[in-house]
Amino acid sequence: MSSAETAAASHAESQRLLGRLAANFGWLGAQKIAVILIGLATTGIVARHLGPEQMGILGAAQALATMLGVAAMGIDSTVLTSWLVKNPENENGVMGGTACVLAVTGTLSWIALCAWAWFIEDGSWIVRVTAIVAGLRMLLMFPAPIAVWFQSRMHTREVVVANTAGTLALRGWQLLCSVSGGGVIRVALAEFVCFATVTWFSLRAFYRHGRTPFTWKADWSTGWSIFLQSLPALFAASLVTFLSKVDVIMLRHLAGDAEVGLFNAATSMTESLMFFSGMTVTVFSPVLARSFHHDPARYDLQRRGYMRFTVLLGWLFALGLCVCSGFIIQIVFGAQYSASAGVLAVHGFLIVPAMLGAALQCQLAIEHRLVWLTAMLGMALALDIVLNALLIPPMGAQGAALASVLAAVMAYAIAPLLLPATRALGWLSLKSLFAPFPRRADLAAFKAG
Repeated sequence: MSSAETAAASHAESQRLLGRLAANFGWLGAQKIAVILIGLATTGIVARHLGPEQMGILGAAQALATMLGVAAMGIDSTVLTSWLVKNPENENGVMGGTACVLAVTGTLSWIALCAWAWFIEDGSWIVRVTAIVAGLRMLLMFPAPIAVWFQSRMHTREVVVANTAGTLALRGWQLLCSVSGGGVIRVALAEFVCFATVTWFSLRAFYRHGRTPFTWKADWSTGWSIFLQSLPALFAASLVTFLSKVDVIMLRHLAGDAEVGLFNAATSMTESLMFFSGMTVTVFSPVLARSFHHDPARYDLQRRGYMRFTVLLGWLFALGLCVCSGFIIQIVFGAQYSASAGVLAVHGFLIVPAMLGAALQCQLAIEHRLVWLTAMLGMALALDIVLNALLIPPMGAQGAALASVLAAVMAYAIAPLLLPATRALGWLSLKSLFAPFPRRADLAAFKAG
């Protein structure tokens, strides 16, 4: 092959790579946007029906159920997949043992939630009952190994179908409760309905693939081994959960349910755009992983370009939410939530460090240094608690929003600088945060990929 033909082939391959990246963004974006639009419409209707105070009760109850239910997560999908791949002869033991452990952790977590809500929680009875109802989903965690089984065999379609059906059931139940005049307790039951729907679709697909849970074995030793190996990842996930919910818990105790309702209305708008962070990881991580193993110099260029692009996207979304906050709140939630506009104008900037965090976590995972993420999140959680205590009394929901943003900046831009093992990556994060402007070399690095 001549040099001209080689150059032409290389150029064609580069264009194909860029085309695949753009196409993946397009397909994933279209799918997520459709779900988000349904979610926003339903959230707006439910919020208008309940009002800020009832929305505050719902948000606080859901936060309480989430924080006390972290143990119900039970296993890490990557660990379970590894066990399934390495022990095909003991598939029934792996699946059955994991299901048994999840049944135990889920049930104990729900019992702990009931005890906390009834004997420790100082709110009204409606808050307690709503939290208990919202936590019923913990009792349906045991079918989770089925989704991992599908993923391990590249049957991702079955997982997508089940999760989509669950989302539609969740939103449909919330809409039905709003139209029929149901109260906050009935709305909280939507999460149980969602998990029940996912369970039903997953089991049906499992049977269709010639499998049945009745052949599983209660291999407790294997189940607990998988649980113990999952603890590091679950601990990091727990910190993320606490970081996202501690604002609501502290806001309710320091400012009341109405402030929580205003806060949740604003945060739902921010969270609706958070899928972009996961989408960038899905699209770019295969390219980055390949370069990391085969061409470290190219990987270094690509990771810098990826981080700058991701943070720039976050800044664009954040500025858009800030400028249009009043219009967005008015359209989705109505005049009774007008105070949420100021909260959204602040909380919208959480997207910037969140996008940065997705890029940072992606690189730490590829470089096998994910253990340091726990230390970063621990620092951020401590700062978030202190800031909430200082900012909520004078500023209310806006104070909680500002605490969220600053804690996320700590987690993904400042904390990496404080740890010697991640200091170089921390400098890159900090530079990307304040100068997220892509360079010509960034595109060239991916073209060469």
